[in-house]
Amino acid sequence: MSENIEIDGLSFELLRSTKRKTIGVKVHHNSQLTIQAPSHLLLEDISNHVCKKIGWVRRKLRSIETNGNNNRKFPITGEEIPYMGRIYSVVQSDRDKIGLFQGRVHIPIEASESQSEKLIRWYKQRAKAILSKEYSSIVKSQDWEPQNLKIMDLGARWGSCSIDGTINLNWKLITLTKSCREYVIFHEFAHVKVHDHSNKYWKHLGSILPDWEDRKKELELAELRYQLQIE
Repeated sequence: MSENIEIDGLSFELLRSTKRKTIGVKVHHNSQLTIQAPSHLLLEDISNHVCKKIGWVRRKLRSIETNGNNNRKFPITGEEIPYMGRIYSVVQSDRDKIGLFQGRVHIPIEASESQSEKLIRWYKQRAKAILSKEYSSIVKSQDWEPQNLKIMDLGARWGSCSIDGTINLNWKLITLTKSCREYVIFHEFAHVKVHDHSNKYWKHLGSILPDWEDRKKELELAELRYQLQIE
């Protein structure tokens, strides 16, 4: 169920869900604004919550406008794709399996799958291997109690933390730099202790990742520069 509401002069699409536990605000690449909220919350409570984030929303909109010329979209059927913070050419190859070789992503010519199917499968395989390794390394270095980890498709979200402490990471993180990937891991793990985005949460995140603000800005720019389009 969706509806359009106006908050502080900005138009938002409000999406309610019985499965949603918290309020989320999203500024999309095309400047569209959406709010995700639990079905039972009053509109007034939702508006009050979003009003506290309106400064961030306007900064994000300005960033999109300012960096508009730097925006790049990479169709998964195209000739270039983002991978680990870099852009690689995609070439048809007589190699027996898809992979990075001599600075290009090689896709076997003889295969029953389409280019998009092969690339998505490869992305997910690389994400599972690399994100799992990076997650384990961070948990070990921070002396944290390990939580369950899932690599999955989270749509427009980079990560989430379930009520039971499970850390969910979007496989599309594999398109971004290590710094961005680490930020998302720290961000979600901080929710194990503080599940909302209150001042207490950001203070806790700062105690375990002092440069989180710089990394967050890097992630916001990366969202504009490395847009993977899946048809």
